[in-house]
Amino acid sequence: MLSGVIAAIFIYVCYHTKNELETTLSESLKPAGLVLGITGAGGALGEIISLTGGGEALIQGFGISSGVPLVLIGFTLAAIIRIAQGSATVAAITSMNIIADAGLASLGVPGFVVALACLSGGTVFGHINDSGFWVVTNLTGLTVTGGLKTHTIGTTIPSVFILVIALGLAALL
Repeated sequence: MLSGVIAAIFIYVCYHTKNELETTLSESLKPAGLVLGITGAGGALGEIISLTGGGEALIQGFGISSGVPLVLIGFTLAAIIRIAQGSATVAAITSMNIIADAGLASLGVPGFVVALACLSGGTVFGHINDSGFWVVTNLTGLTVTGGLKTHTIGTTIPSVFILVIALGLAALL
C-alpha cells in the first residue's frame, strides 16, 4: 500500500503544483485520521473495561461455563455497542477486549470463535448513526428508508449467518 501511495504522489506531482499536492494530501489524510481515532477509541474503551475486571464480572454474573453462551454474550455485547454508537470497529474491538478479559482460555473456547461472534455482532444492524450507512445511502442515491431497507438488512443477514457459524464452532470445539 505504501508503494501505491508513493507512486500516486509521484504521478500527481508530475501533473500538478506543490501547493495543490499539499492541499490534496491534507484533505485526503483527514478521513484516515478519523479511522485511526475511532479504532484507537475502541481499543482504549475495551482496555479500560478490561482493567476494571468488567469482563470477568460479566462472565461470573451470567454463570457462563461453556463456549456457546460466551459466543452469544460476545455477539450481543458487540451488537448493543454497535446499535448504540454506530461504529462497527469500536463495537468489535471493545467487545473482543471485554470477552478476552473474561478468561477465554479457562473456558476452552478458541479465540477465533469469539472473535467471529464479536465481529458479526459489530456489523449487525447498520443504521442512521453509522457513517457506513450514509456512505452507502449517498453513493447509491437511496433515501433513508431505502438505506434502512437495503443497508440495514444487508448488514444484519450476514451477521446472523456468521453468528450461527460461530455457535456451531463453539459447540464442536
